Amino acid sequence: MMTASWVIEYLCGVGAVDRSLADLVERFVLSPDAEMAGPMASSIELKVAPPRGGLSPSASGVVSALVAHMPTMAVSVRPCAVALLAQIAGSLLNDEQGGEHEAARALFSALPGIGALAQYGDAELQADFVDFAALCAALDPSVARQAVVYLQRLAAEVGGEIGASAQAELDHLGKR
Repeated sequence: MMTASWVIEYLCGVGAVDRSLADLVERFVLSPDAEMAGPMASSIELKVAPPRGGLSPSASGVVSALVAHMPTMAVSVRPCAVALLAQIAGSLLNDEQGGEHEAARALFSALPGIGALAQYGDAELQADFVDFAALCAALDPSVARQAVVYLQRLAAEVGGEIGASAQAELDHLGKR
């Protein structure tokens, strides 16, 4: 029998995540595979970082929940989660608070843990991590230094299309 996530219950309790969104996030983090998780990730994105712009007040809570559950998620669901985090980071680039937003700080603190998962993860996770790291770097120069290290490692150790993508992001960051 599944029990409610302590993390998500806490985030709801303190008002960091709306209850209806929390239920969706909980189903997402407990999804057994990417096929089930993909549509939920799209729904979460529409509620947290809608295409019209702006961020939901629940954005930082959703980031915290996703990051907290990353190690226990099904391996095939992790790339969906990292892609969702990258979408939130992308929305932050257009937000007036940007890197100062609470959600940005949550993303920045997640970078090392997600980087460790990407180092040993599959190609899909590594590709999504390239985007995530580059967006975090674009949000804050102090985070860029850390993201550059991870991107350099991916470029050197993984090679192929992912390595080329990491190198392209490094080149772009070097021009800023």
